[in-house]
Amino acid sequence: MNKLVIGIATMLLALSAATQVSAADTTTQNQSACGNDGIIIGFFNGVNTIEKDADITTEYLQRKYGGLATLTWDGVGDVDLHTTEPDGSQVFYAHPLSRTGYLDMDNVTGYGPEHYYASCNPENLQEGTYRISLANYARAEGRLATVQIISNVDGVLGTKRIVMGAETGNIPSAHVFDVQVRRDGQSGRLRAFLTS
Repeated sequence: MNKLVIGIATMLLALSAATQVSAADTTTQNQSACGNDGIIIGFFNGVNTIEKDADITTEYLQRKYGGLATLTWDGVGDVDLHTTEPDGSQVFYAHPLSRTGYLDMDNVTGYGPEHYYASCNPENLQEGTYRISLANYARAEGRLATVQIISNVDGVLGTKRIVMGAETGNIPSAHVFDVQVRRDGQSGRLRAFLTS
């Protein structure tokens, strides 16, 4: 099965799961979880990158998921964002949805963006290390990839640029960041810190 077919099938499953959220969940619980008490909020760069239906809006996604990692690159080719979560789950094009996080799209033509969003719900957000890596799936050797990590508490935590090596398919070959999510001893709130 090719990558496009896998990507379409997994996005349909993710959309199906996302539409089963109750109205109360989209207004009350997630507003407080992703507002001032939330851990990680990012941005959509003004673009909603998934198909909308009546229940899925940009506002819903921004409340439900905050941006943890954003990937762009400087030309054509297929660079993939991979996030390994503390429980070992890997979120990437073939597995875009987990208990904690969500990959918004698989850009297969070039430039990006791709975003990994971590849940703002404290019941879903895992404490521990989130490993952010990249794979040159195809045609991106020599491309300059940029990854940015954002926290709503501390803003931009870090930005790295990496020159992509040879094609590796769906195997990550470039480690970019380790992001540690842990409870702050002073405030008791979950916070994100770069550890590499």
